[in-house]
Amino acid sequence: MKPACAIACLLLTAGCSEELLPEGRLEPTPGFERDPFDESPAPTIARVTKTLADGTERVVLERGAAPASFPIAPGKLGTFTLEGLDDSGTRQAIGRSLPINPAGIAGLQLPLFVSRSGEFARPPGEFVHTHARPVAAIADDRFVVVASEGKGSITLDLYDLGVWAPAESPDATRCPKAVCTPRSMAIVDQALAVFVGDDWAVFHNFVTGSQGTLPTPKGIMSYAEVSGGSTHRAADGTAYILGAARNAGDPTRGALRIAGDGAVTAVTTTTARTGAAAASVEGRGIVVVGGSDMGSAVELLADGNDAFVALPFAPDSTTGAAALGDEATVLRLGGRSTGGAWAPTVRFDLGCGADCVPLPAGVGVELDTASAMRIDGRVVVFGLNQAGEQEAVVWDESAVSTISVNQPRRGAPLLLPTGHGAVLGGETNPKTLELLAF
Repeated sequence: MKPACAIACLLLTAGCSEELLPEGRLEPTPGFERDPFDESPAPTIARVTKTLADGTERVVLERGAAPASFPIAPGKLGTFTLEGLDDSGTRQAIGRSLPINPAGIAGLQLPLFVSRSGEFARPPGEFVHTHARPVAAIADDRFVVVASEGKGSITLDLYDLGVWAPAESPDATRCPKAVCTPRSMAIVDQALAVFVGDDWAVFHNFVTGSQGTLPTPKGIMSYAEVSGGSTHRAADGTAYILGAARNAGDPTRGALRIAGDGAVTAVTTTTARTGAAAASVEGRGIVVVGGSDMGSAVELLADGNDAFVALPFAPDSTTGAAALGDEATVLRLGGRSTGGAWAPTVRFDLGCGADCVPLPAGVGVELDTASAMRIDGRVVVFGLNQAGEQEAVVWDESAVSTISVNQPRRGAPLLLPTGHGAVLGGETNPKTLELLAF
């Protein structure tokens, strides 16, 4: 992996002596938008907090105006957050770093992307390539990897969240087709990428440079059974690409398990589905919801198991919804019911043992092709509205509020290690990311 600039110790916890080293500094930058400290309501207090790996927080700077830059004093590895607070104490601007080793940036000044809280904004820099409808994943807990169609190879770009700039792309990822269109993507072991096309799959290790075509694993007839499925990561780092969760194509039971060592095997759901919602639920496993008028509404691939198990719910034909879970339940948000009406928001109890029914869980979300994530404790659902435009809504049981992107987008949303939600790709300006934080 090649970072945008040579900062050898940026994310290291050891190996860089702090003796007599000058302080590094972080420089707030708004990227493509206006300075968030100049927008109304304007922040009147700038506060910088350092958070250690154990969750300990300490305010390291507080002043009445936005700093042009601020120092990173010697000390332990930590994440730095810049807040812009108004007179009422409400956060109006926000910037977050990856974990930084102060010794690693001694004497250097790095950018820190800052945006308005609760609004989409574009961080600095543009990709080399255009990406109308890309897939994306995170590599090395630092790089956004964006992949889209190319001739003879997959078109790749990287964005480095450590320095808030595009990074040099890895060597081309070849595929066995004249035109390579990746439909799904997963990264394991920080840098080993697996791409699935219409009826093919390839791997590429971005560190070693090794790459090649993957044979079809036993249990599926073709990668066409998986192509377009969403990717979900289990607690042990294993990635799953779930064909049942794709929003186009024939119903399928096909899914891929990609282990940390790169081994690819097939698993299958108990029921063929399309447009199902899916989520990785901590303490439980991989959950699939809806997408068929047959079988159970909910299936679970428990952590450490090799097969999905149907839970005792009646069928659920909802398509295009998002799923979001905790240890006990899964929320289904958005999507459409049979007949095309917007589906209600419901909650499934994963611990129910018999005659289970989903429970109403608050207001509905009118978004299709939806996905959901938690950003700063808020439930945010991304998807396509009635007009087919990408937007996001912040959901709670009593209300939703809409947040519009700056430009039309088509890339799958992604939760970044900085805590931002990201959307990418699009028809009008596909070379930038758009990020959301609160």
